[in-house]
Amino acid sequence: MASNQSTAKQKILLTLGIFIFAMYMALGLAFVFVTELPFNMSPTMRVSFGAVLIAYAGFRLYRLVKQSKNQ
Repeated sequence: MASNQSTAKQKILLTLGIFIFAMYMALGLAFVFVTELPFNMSPTMRVSFGAVLIAYAGFRLYRLVKQSKNQ
């Protein structure tokens, strides 16, 4: 019984991790490619912030894959 609960918990956490990765990636891509945002940002700052978000999404994906391989 504990094994089933553990497996269900792992599946939920994996799904949540994939969702959070996708949200960071989408937000980063939006900052890079959408020019009209509802707030004022210089283009350099907008693209830089988008690149940081994309890099963080990649880091989260790396950790997610590494963690799922260990279990």
